[in-house]
Amino acid sequence: MDARINRVVLFGGVSILVLAVFYPVIDSFFVTDDMRLIYISSPISSQGLPDFFSSSGGWFAGFYRPLIRTAFFIDYSLYGLDPAGYHVTNLLFHIASAVMVFYFTRILTGSEKTGAFASFIFAVQPLHTEAVSWISGRGDVMFTFFYVAALLGYLKFISGEDGKKSYLVLSVVCFILSLLSKESAVTLPAMLILTEWLYNRREPDNTPRGIKFAHHAPFVLALVLYALFKYFFIGGGLYDHDIGTITFLRTVYHFFQLFAPVNVDVFKFSDVPGVILNSIIVLNLAVLLIAYQYLCRNKSRALPLVTYCALWILITSFPLYFVPGARFLYISSVASSILMGFVLTRISDAVRERGLKAPAVLVPMLALSIILTSSVRTFQRNGIYDYAGGIAERALAQLKDRHPEFPAGSVLYFINFPQDWVRDTEAWVKPIPVMSMAVKVKYADDSLIVHSQPRKVSTFEERLKFLEKNSLRKHAEEGRGIYVFEYDNGKVVETTELFDNQKTGSGK
Repeated sequence: MDARINRVVLFGGVSILVLAVFYPVIDSFFVTDDMRLIYISSPISSQGLPDFFSSSGGWFAGFYRPLIRTAFFIDYSLYGLDPAGYHVTNLLFHIASAVMVFYFTRILTGSEKTGAFASFIFAVQPLHTEAVSWISGRGDVMFTFFYVAALLGYLKFISGEDGKKSYLVLSVVCFILSLLSKESAVTLPAMLILTEWLYNRREPDNTPRGIKFAHHAPFVLALVLYALFKYFFIGGGLYDHDIGTITFLRTVYHFFQLFAPVNVDVFKFSDVPGVILNSIIVLNLAVLLIAYQYLCRNKSRALPLVTYCALWILITSFPLYFVPGARFLYISSVASSILMGFVLTRISDAVRERGLKAPAVLVPMLALSIILTSSVRTFQRNGIYDYAGGIAERALAQLKDRHPEFPAGSVLYFINFPQDWVRDTEAWVKPIPVMSMAVKVKYADDSLIVHSQPRKVSTFEERLKFLEKNSLRKHAEEGRGIYVFEYDNGKVVETTELFDNQKTGSGK
């Protein structure tokens, strides 16, 4: 009964902490690709649930994520264009993932305390803002939840708990759900083998157990069938990005942030609070390593877990090697959280075993410092999404106020709308990069033709070149309603009249 009460307190604490640090984005407006995902998942452009599972829906590079589109469809049906509902869905999955990390860590390491540390550290990891605070990052949150659930189910199966083979079936189902959430789940069969290898090393010497490869067959079969369906019926592939020195350095920096989430943007003496926070974060990691080095004996016991966590990070973060994005480390942070939780537990046990009084407060103070500094960084990063969302919300509200509706088949041109990165090193947010999706969703009208300029233009000639490139004369000859809008100092300005003489060529 005490264990159950402790877990209720633990999960309640995790939930409250998540809601506190992600509070700035709970009502934050849609940014970057959010409107695109709503568009391809709503009745405006789709044929409903069957269409989600039979096509990519026009997703980037032919991505096949029917479960994400289904989740967006449900959100749209419930909340319309109220962003709060979408953010709550992301937060609920994030909290559920933190709970899953606890159970997985507890069985993997055999320590309830390690599971609790790992759960809290995972819950407030600053790199998670791109996956959790950005509504479009839901793919990483959902696939990770089912990914860890699949690993947990498999661990319960091989551990023989209750002797139920149903855990194996549940694990396979969660793997399939993870695949249908995001392609990155293809790494799970490899992680299953590594997880079983690590778990078997916890067995007593007199009961050795090998890896039962026959148990992995259902996962391999599911992966093969998924790959064949994806290749023949969906198509698409990875983005084509070069892998060079910058990519390598960025990846190494992100890996370091998994353990010490510093922000290089504030390594400037003019930003005193930022320097102080970064210094405390680095100090936390230094104290953690030094305390482990000097207080813990028999460090070779940790080698299998360290190897396992290192391979987890390297394998699961593979998209980061091609495309920049901290969201790709959401799944990887499970391993870093487990490892940090394990080290904190070992230090705590060493202090207790040695009967040391002075360092007795070290572990709770160190754990509290790690969680608090991460919480502050996460809260700060969430402010970026709220800021960018405010730009997008005001721009679309001004447009809607100026034109409550457009005639069917109208052509809208958008010039110089805010598309610059609002960045905090890793938290890169574009307020309104895809105006076509935003307008079609906002007006619930799929007939509108929308063109937007991806780069800033200044002269009249540059603006006219953009209009001509996007068939201004052709649309005018077809008799379509033509509207031109520009964004200037936070306001949407209509400049349709400025180009009226160009529609039929009379201005030439």
